[in-house]
Amino acid sequence: MAHVEGEAHEEDRGEQGEGATETTPKSAPSSSALLARDGAAFRDCFSKQMAAVREFYGLSAREAEVAELIARGNTVAHIAELLFVSENTVRTHSKRIYVKLDIHKRQELIALVERFEPEGR
Repeated sequence: MAHVEGEAHEEDRGEQGEGATETTPKSAPSSSALLARDGAAFRDCFSKQMAAVREFYGLSAREAEVAELIARGNTVAHIAELLFVSENTVRTHSKRIYVKLDIHKRQELIALVERFEPEGR
């Protein structure tokens, strides 16, 4: 049987049943996710570190989201697709993130997030 684009087949639906669609984003936290002070779930330890970096450096929620996606190795094009924005918007966020964090490379971003320890810890 040929697979026609846009046509749902039984094997495409998995265990969700007829007419059901996948609505959970790829970055949704699992049931074993870490919890933030406000009850929000973190995807993993890296996400928790990114939240601390966001708070300390004053990144917006969107900047933190883009920064985490950059640090996880996503391309500008892929980030734009995931966040439903243009590639230029991702580049603008990226520039502002790098200025706020005083870094110049993706690897510096990764190192900063992994090694970040807020004062008072």
